[in-house]
This record gives sequence, C-alpha cells and structure tokens, in this order.
Amino acid sequence: MRIFFIFLVIIILLFVGLFVFADRIAAYGINHFTDYRIYYDKCKKVPFSSTTLWGLTLEHPEKGITAKAEKVSVVLRGRRSISERTLIADCVIEGLRVGLKDKNALMDAGDPGSILDVPFWADQKFRQVRFTVYYNEFLFEIEQFDADSKDIKMSGEVVYKKPEDRVSLDMNISVSPTIAGTIPGDIREKILTPEKDGWWGTIISFKGPAVLLKAVYSLAT
Repeated sequence: MRIFFIFLVIIILLFVGLFVFADRIAAYGINHFTDYRIYYDKCKKVPFSSTTLWGLTLEHPEKGITAKAEKVSVVLRGRRSISERTLIADCVIEGLRVGLKDKNALMDAGDPGSILDVPFWADQKFRQVRFTVYYNEFLFEIEQFDADSKDIKMSGEVVYKKPEDRVSLDMNISVSPTIAGTIPGDIREKILTPEKDGWWGTIISFKGPAVLLKAVYSLAT
C-alpha cells in the first residue's frame, strides 16, 4: 500500500504548495523542511482567487519517487470560504505521472494490500485528477476525489479531524484488464471484484485514529 499513501501525500503537498502559501515560499518550505523537492516552470496567480502552475515536478530523491504534472490549478471558493470560515478550493491536476525508481519493490507476494501499487508499475499518466479541499483549524478534507488514466480509475474522499485525531478514508479503485492480467490470479480474486468490460475493482475503507494509519504507512515503507 506504500505508493498509494504516497500518492495521497503528493496530492496534499501539491495543494498546500499552491494555495496555502505564496508559491515561492511554499517551494522553499517543502524543499528545506521536508524530504521532498518541488520545481515548476511557470506560475500564474490571481490574488484571493486562483493559482496555476505548469511543468511541476515533486520528488523524493532518497526513495526514488517522482511526480510530474503538466498543469495544476487551484480555484478558491471565496464567498463560501469566508462565510464558513473554512478554506474551500477546487483543484485540478492534468497530466500527472507518479513513478518509483525501483518498480520491482512494488508487489510483495506476502502483502495482498500491495496490489494497490500495481497501477503505478507502468508509470501511469493520469489524464486528470480532480478534488475539492476543505481546510480549517479543526478539519482537513479531500472530497469528490476523482483520478483517471487509461488503466486506472480512483474516486472517494479522505477526512482528517484534528480534535479527535481521527481519519476517515473511503476510496474506490478500478484497474483495466491489462493491469488485472499482470496480477497473480489467487491474489486478484481475493482482493478484487470483477466489474464491467473486464475491469476489476476494490474499495479501501478506514475509519479510526490517525496513529493507526500512520503505523500502516510506516510498515508499508
């Protein structure tokens, strides 16, 4: 499950880097205070309205993780953000690729959960990733998440409630016949469910203390 959680971390970092801070400050912060490095070719900002980046790269040199996006856009829902005292923004990432240097480490026969890493074997290009973010001092929520490539479809939501330190994760993942055909039959039939047109799917659901999810992530990495 490692790369799946990394994928969500990348999505959150992209949002934070684009809107919560000025682009240059965000890039500096990510580069100097995390293990990730962020670069981009061009930035366009409309104050208190939207931010767009072109040619964005986010990488983790030590782990050989690289994410590249052709275009990333964040549009603030200004009136609702003010009335609800919550930062609300619609995010669109186009032409996103997430890949690992060591793809042989993705599939662990002893860990059926690593089947979630399969879509990243071929350095999949997500045509578009869409989601809406809600953020305030008590809540961080990714809603209406939708990611689409030729071999994978993902949709769902993630909610983190700070006062209770609890996470709610619900995600639907479907893989194409091409990807499903590379998965050992015994693992595929235990973890995935047949869908239309030869596609296979699964549902990830977690509700509980954030510390448990962090533990799962730590074990996966």
